[in-house]
Amino acid sequence: MIDDIGLVYKWERDLERVTRYDKITSGVINVSCQTNQAAFVTTKGKVIGFGDLLNGEIEGIDNAVKSIVLNDKIVILTTEGKVLEYAGENVIETQITSKVIDIEGKENSIMYQTVDEEVYENGTKVTNYGENAFGIGIRK
Repeated sequence: MIDDIGLVYKWERDLERVTRYDKITSGVINVSCQTNQAAFVTTKGKVIGFGDLLNGEIEGIDNAVKSIVLNDKIVILTTEGKVLEYAGENVIETQITSKVIDIEGKENSIMYQTVDEEVYENGTKVTNYGENAFGIGIRK
């Protein structure tokens, strides 16, 4: 969990208490988890992960605002509205023609919402969401 100043805490089952997660030294604005992987976006725009896919920081990223952990990759939204994917070694930019304002995902599926209210699911434009696409991640 994250407190109001961005510090991360974890539940210690064996001790039945909450303690500060000291592996992250700056504030956190976003947390995403999947089985065996967690990713944190810091207030400095860095992406830090702990798990099977990433242990440490993704080098070269200092403008992240959100991350989503999927089964086989971490998807990152930047301040410029770009979507990046990290799959263990390289960071690849997803080719979407408009500025992205939000991302959501689950398992192996990722959705992007653009500034002009278009929705893309796994890179393909979705047309069955109606005029206002703010219900990102919810099919009609």
